[in-house]
Amino acid sequence: MFNHFARYKQALADWRRDGYPGAKPATYQYIHFLSDPADDQAAREGTLWAHQRRGG
Repeated sequence: MFNHFARYKQALADWRRDGYPGAKPATYQYIHFLSDPADDQAAREGTLWAHQRRGG
């Protein structure tokens, strides 16, 4: 199966690296909530899967 997301992978990495430019404040807060390294990463509804947290 062809990975249709592959062509966007670098753009996503750049967007993350640059601090999510263009994201609405609520989106930025949600991303921060889900990816906070101080969080205990306990499984709970609404959290990211490991591959989503690491961006790939």
